[in-house]
Amino acid sequence: MNHERFKNVADGVQSIVLSFAVIVGGVWSAYTFGVLEKVDEAKANLESLTAPSLSINIETQQTASPAEKKYGLIIHVKIQNTGGKDIFLNLTQPDPQHAPLKVTLVETADNGLLVAKRSYSPVYYRDISSRELDVMAGQNVQLKSTKQITYFVQLDAPGIYFVRFSAPHTLPVKDAQGLTPEYIEKTEGAPFSGETWLAQTFVEVR
Repeated sequence: MNHERFKNVADGVQSIVLSFAVIVGGVWSAYTFGVLEKVDEAKANLESLTAPSLSINIETQQTASPAEKKYGLIIHVKIQNTGGKDIFLNLTQPDPQHAPLKVTLVETADNGLLVAKRSYSPVYYRDISSRELDVMAGQNVQLKSTKQITYFVQLDAPGIYFVRFSAPHTLPVKDAQGLTPEYIEKTEGAPFSGETWLAQTFVEVR
């Protein structure tokens, strides 16, 4: 009888211990899941705070041109660093096709699409003097700062112009497959732009 009572008590204690273990395990799992979820959320928030981000706005102002029968256009590119790190803009102009600022006179083709009639690629002057051309190769936009880049372009005719500002986001690097931008351009027969900061607008010149 004593043995039977002891067995019943032992079984009861075992059930209580197992139930307690299940409860503790469930609480621990929930706690661990919550902690890991908060860690992942914190990592995502940190990445979003430190990610590069720019707000780019283009403003234009038509003005008189120094030359006769020409049209002057002043272009202000306002750049605000809204991200979490300093950003360097590459403003070099290897050729007119890849210039940071491009102003294109457009017309409507027979199919209704816009096509380029003539393009202009003004340079970004750091300073203007009578002896030498002082142009900017780049512009550093510090964290939370706003910079303005101003261009002047002399146009030959009135009309609708497409204004495009574009600057590389990162320097060319090999991707996961080891393909360089130069290799892609050679094999595809087309320029590789990569990631770029881009802003566009249209303006009517009269």
